[in-house]
Amino acid sequence: MRRARIQLVGLSANDLRLCAGPPNRTLAGDGDLQYWAYDRTATTSEVMVTTLALGFNLTRQGECSAVFELAGGHVRRIAFPRAVGGRVSPYSACVPLVQECYVMRRGGAIGPAVPAVAPEPEPGPEPVPGIDGSVPGQEWRPFP
Repeated sequence: MRRARIQLVGLSANDLRLCAGPPNRTLAGDGDLQYWAYDRTATTSEVMVTTLALGFNLTRQGECSAVFELAGGHVRRIAFPRAVGGRVSPYSACVPLVQECYVMRRGGAIGPAVPAVAPEPEPGPEPVPGIDGSVPGQEWRPFP
């Protein structure tokens, strides 16, 4: 689940709806924050192989709630406030909630995640002729 939390941060609201479907519940937060909740109850008969953190997932009567916090229309954080009853892990029932988004993100079908804004580089010293091969006021030209 840790990998899914990392991979899905930055997804747009549209990409989240595409891979996870419409949320079961929504809540407006302060400013532009939104909370989308997805609920899932796993049954005894489910057996599925997954590439998420557990590797192999055997689910038995589990329940999971996943809450996505969106800011500016993009996923900012993901929490699993209710994850109970999995045979291998309490998060086993949560895997189906995020698996499709995780697989689509890893495959490049959705995203990319919103990149962090890089700070502007600080200006460096003026080049010194002869040391780095550059001379102020001259342009490099291709060799004929």
